[in-house]
Amino acid sequence: MRALAIILPLALAACGRSGAEAPEKAAAAPSTVAAPAAPTADAAAAAAGLPADVEAQRRNAETCEHFAGEEPYDAERRRQIEQGLADSCGPLKAALPGLKAKHAGDPAVDAMLADWDELVRGYGG
Repeated sequence: MRALAIILPLALAACGRSGAEAPEKAAAAPSTVAAPAAPTADAAAAAAGLPADVEAQRRNAETCEHFAGEEPYDAERRRQIEQGLADSCGPLKAALPGLKAKHAGDPAVDAMLADWDELVRGYGG
């Protein structure tokens, strides 16, 4: 039944018909498909080829970069941005020397760490 829900729209498109003209049986087909389980951080790191400790800091780097580009349009937003920077840029900056020493010689990780170093260079927290 699931295959029909996928193939029918393709077949209708090929013959110039829309899904609105599809038989009622196809319309009655369940459209809910279970989403795959979200991968764990270790699984995602392994899939990306990154060591788990680097993967953990990648999330900090993304958050740090996000908050660094935000506009503090009022006092409350400024406080949120400062907290976001402290929660992400601070730990990233502290972790970089150890990550660089541990993963020296891995060109992909070295390049990523160099980018992160540039990102946190201006962070004074």
